[in-house]
Amino acid sequence: MSIDGACAPWVYRTEGKTPRCLPDKCMPVAEHNSDTVFSESPPMPKRNILSVYDDMLQVSHQMVEAAQRQDWDALNELEAVCATYVKQIQVAKRQTELGSQEIETKVAYLMKILADDRRIRDLSEPWMVELAKMMAPRSRTRPSAPNRD
Repeated sequence: MSIDGACAPWVYRTEGKTPRCLPDKCMPVAEHNSDTVFSESPPMPKRNILSVYDDMLQVSHQMVEAAQRQDWDALNELEAVCATYVKQIQVAKRQTELGSQEIETKVAYLMKILADDRRIRDLSEPWMVELAKMMAPRSRTRPSAPNRD
């Protein structure tokens, strides 16, 4: 299932290669095929790094909405999309130094993402408790044998 036509963010087409995601060249998941190749990205400009944070924030908002609907499959899929953004940021932050204004913007994004994360956990933890109860083995208690004195 595709999430609003989104894919793991960076996609290049190359003949006969195995698909791997790359930032900046996004296409809908349905368009991925054996000619789609994902590889390590070139260094990102500061503007693009902040846009990845913005994209991650948008996915974070979608995750809250999925949790509110109790659509756990969509939430799981969105978590995978978010994980691709985290990997992009990990690569990009080693390649690019942000100035003080960019750092403030990044922190603002992170604070909003963390607030969404808290909301998602608040919505999903009760469901997880119920799921754990349903999956726990039921103890079978046998009636105690009559006392033979």
